[in-house]
Amino acid sequence: MDAIVTTPEPFSGADLAADVSPLGHALGSPAGLASFCDLADLVGSPRPDSISALRDFVGRFHERLLKPVELPAIRDAYFHVERGEVRGLIALDCGLAKRYGHSAFSEASRHVGRIQLRRLRPMRDRTVQRYLAAVEAGEATGWHVVVYALLLGAFSMPLRQGLVHYAIRTELSLLESAACGMRVSAREMEALSEECLPPIESAVAGTLPAFSPILA
Repeated sequence: MDAIVTTPEPFSGADLAADVSPLGHALGSPAGLASFCDLADLVGSPRPDSISALRDFVGRFHERLLKPVELPAIRDAYFHVERGEVRGLIALDCGLAKRYGHSAFSEASRHVGRIQLRRLRPMRDRTVQRYLAAVEAGEATGWHVVVYALLLGAFSMPLRQGLVHYAIRTELSLLESAACGMRVSAREMEALSEECLPPIESAVAGTLPAFSPILA
């Protein structure tokens, strides 16, 4: 794998809260078009060309990737970070390769994750540094969801809040990306955005029950 650039960039908990899902925005750019199409293929949806197709795309993303793969991955990675279980974190990272596959979308995930991970280089946290070393050595990929969990743990942000924030920002940014070039009114976009909220609340509740494991 390519070596991570060593130039550190400032990073803080406020940055994380403001930009938890740059992947969706990247997919909306011209350079990200192939990645977006791969994401649609990954969730079994054609590229949206109407309001109904847009609704179907986001629904499939929610049911086939966000709910069964990404939210549980963030949860499990977060617990590994809390316990300082770097080997478990690396194993989880490697396991995600089977779910994301090999495509332009997986490359986008890897790229975004590594950009965020690079910004953690100045931190002295042992888990952060060992995971960073594993990515640089090619022992881990640096998927965006794993790095997001690492960020949550590094800045001691609540997991439930982080899951909700990730899900909302991801689905809304995907809506915006998918709607590019379509005639979607502000009212229609607002209605679609509101439709995303109840399924997200349910998905987070299922991912993180009220009584979470007590960490040693």
